[in-house]
Amino acid sequence: MKIKILHHIFNRFYYIIILTIFNNINLNISKGDNTYPISYTISQVYNGGELIPVSIEKGKILNYFIKPNWANQTEFLTYWYNYPKNDAKTLSLGEMYCLANTLYGSKALIIGIDHKRIFVELLDTNFNNTLTSEIYNQWENTPILRAKWLEPINSYTIPFIINETLFIVQIQNDKLSVAKVGDNVIEAQTLKVPYIIDSTSYTFLYIERKEALGYLNFVNSFGAMKTSTRIPLNENVYIYTLKENVIVITSAETFNQSFLQIIDNQIGNIASGWIETNGDNVVSDNIGNDIIIYYLKNDDNKYYLVTDNLSKKNEKDSYKYINIPEGFIEPLCLRINQDNIFALFRNGLIIFDRFGEIQSADFYPFGELFKDKPNIKIIDDYLIFSSPSVSVVFEKKTHSLWFLNRFLNNTGKIVLPTILIIALLIFIQLYNNKNNLLKAVVDLPSSGAVYIIDRVGRLIIANKTGKNIIGITESIPLKRLFQYYCVLEETNELRALVERGLTTKETFTQKIGIIKDNNVTEWFCTIVPMRNITGRFKGLVLTCIDITEELERKRLSNWAQLAHDMQTNLSTIRLNAELLEAEKNSDNLDRKNKILHQVKILIQRIRDIVTVGRTDAAEKQENDAFQICQEVLAEFDSTMFPNVEFRLNAPHYHILCDRPKMVRAIRNTIENGIKALQGKDGIISLEFAYDTRNVYFKIKDNGIGMDEKTKAKMLTPYFTTTKNKGSSGIGTMIVQHVVELHGGEILINSEKGVGTEIILKLPNLSKNRPQK
Repeated sequence: MKIKILHHIFNRFYYIIILTIFNNINLNISKGDNTYPISYTISQVYNGGELIPVSIEKGKILNYFIKPNWANQTEFLTYWYNYPKNDAKTLSLGEMYCLANTLYGSKALIIGIDHKRIFVELLDTNFNNTLTSEIYNQWENTPILRAKWLEPINSYTIPFIINETLFIVQIQNDKLSVAKVGDNVIEAQTLKVPYIIDSTSYTFLYIERKEALGYLNFVNSFGAMKTSTRIPLNENVYIYTLKENVIVITSAETFNQSFLQIIDNQIGNIASGWIETNGDNVVSDNIGNDIIIYYLKNDDNKYYLVTDNLSKKNEKDSYKYINIPEGFIEPLCLRINQDNIFALFRNGLIIFDRFGEIQSADFYPFGELFKDKPNIKIIDDYLIFSSPSVSVVFEKKTHSLWFLNRFLNNTGKIVLPTILIIALLIFIQLYNNKNNLLKAVVDLPSSGAVYIIDRVGRLIIANKTGKNIIGITESIPLKRLFQYYCVLEETNELRALVERGLTTKETFTQKIGIIKDNNVTEWFCTIVPMRNITGRFKGLVLTCIDITEELERKRLSNWAQLAHDMQTNLSTIRLNAELLEAEKNSDNLDRKNKILHQVKILIQRIRDIVTVGRTDAAEKQENDAFQICQEVLAEFDSTMFPNVEFRLNAPHYHILCDRPKMVRAIRNTIENGIKALQGKDGIISLEFAYDTRNVYFKIKDNGIGMDEKTKAKMLTPYFTTTKNKGSSGIGTMIVQHVVELHGGEILINSEKGVGTEIILKLPNLSKNRPQK
């Protein structure tokens, strides 16, 4: 039958399906570059040299580009404004070879070499040699392996390194001077903010090699130095300067682990540890005052960006994994610039914000473009990657509908037509084959009794349980009025339910009794009206769930509570009886009265349990809150609890409640408080308070208290912390049940090692008048 229905549907709507799929195939689905908030596309590529850009003003970028002419071994310096390169001016550097270059304002600052003479030269945009200073050192027979500029210390001081020698250049009063700072320098870095150490302001630092170790030195603006910490050396050393700390990372080229040290500018090394990645794939920064480490990690051929908040190591979300999108391979390096984290892969670039959210993910052949790891700079809407062999300018694009593009790109091609087809099929099948769906539902074993009745009252469908209740056999046909089947007296309540549903045409629930196998069973019934798509009434669904077994379990729980309650009374009676027999003095009369009092309580409890067994509802009456509290405390004999001091603070105040149930609830709560004292001297206080909306029974102990985990589980059924001492958790269940019957709630205040306060909060339903 179902196959025929589906065949009919496809025959009728095949052209809609084909049209939808055809249109989807021809959709202009966006590619990966616009599935994130921003993307970058290649704007310009400058081969054979390093591009040095600087922002002159908004929308005006000055570019210096040094490119060697391999034909005559002469280098050329070119400058122009903005992109693409127009109106460029070029200068031949002659026999000078540029070792490193940077920008000083709008001028080019160059470390150059000419016939083994090394110098620093400042050139303006007209290529005028404005200032020059030779660098004097023992350069003979020493090849220049490294030359690089560091970040400026201030507007006139810039440090730089040649091989392993650190210098600073100062440009003041139309003079350029170079001073040597130190030798055997492994790495150096300018401080983001000056460090105040021993009342001295230090502006940059460097790591000096001494035998097999490195030493971190702080340098002030006058060249004075302070040695801080020893650093274990390796092939690669990276320095990140934060607000008050220095991060030093060392790693080997072939070893996929890095050693990290956090160095305080006052006290030295404060933390260290290993990171499972190469040092080129680690960066560090501050978010507020927190120290954050970012690094790329490969786990089972899947890449992640890991953010590790070193300042909040013990907090739950201090360590976070961010998935790298599929398709990116072989990370080259991780860089940080302004508020962005750049992850360069051999085949693309991913940009994160400082909280680890991906801002862009674009595929480019970086492994083919760059022989050296590039420097990164952001100016206006341009992202500039510069290296000695090639420089690339990317232009930023913003995508306001990136989330929609991602959906279409990732799932829309398949999901959209699939959803349309499935929705169409479901709609038609629900509308035209409703009976088949209903039959499948009503025959579920967990459905109880289910009846489907049309708008005039005819029984259309009944499952096996439903048929058994009203006595329908296989020989009796359906589709007759429901009352036709309800001929037995025990089905009168069921028939009345259907009649009410047909009259009101509304959803409602009701508990009824049905005689089944000569036993009265209790059922929870629900009537739900059926309506078509126009809202017109089409009939009823009647479901009945047998709750007899559940009610029996509740009654058994009441008996268990009776046994639980009687333990205290019987123990008191036994103890006083033993003392009464052993001693003959004036205290025996008091013990006799206590025994009679406990017997009276037991008799009252037996009456209570009989009453509770008949009904689960709260029989609320006006009661004096003071008398309720006094009655509870009278049950706790001082002979049984010599270590406990009971305190009562309650006014005479009328409340509306079921007194026996409230006495039991408060008593159980006090017993839990006594257990929390663990046999030690302690105080149990019972207090009553009220306001215009609620009344409060407050039970407080100074026992062991609870931690957050225990407090969260306290109201879980059968939960107890003293199971090894015979507790079952039933007492707390009864407390919760009684409070819920009164429409209230339980409030818990507890602190480990201090104590616990349980507040039974009930609605104030009385006339709110104090008892005189």
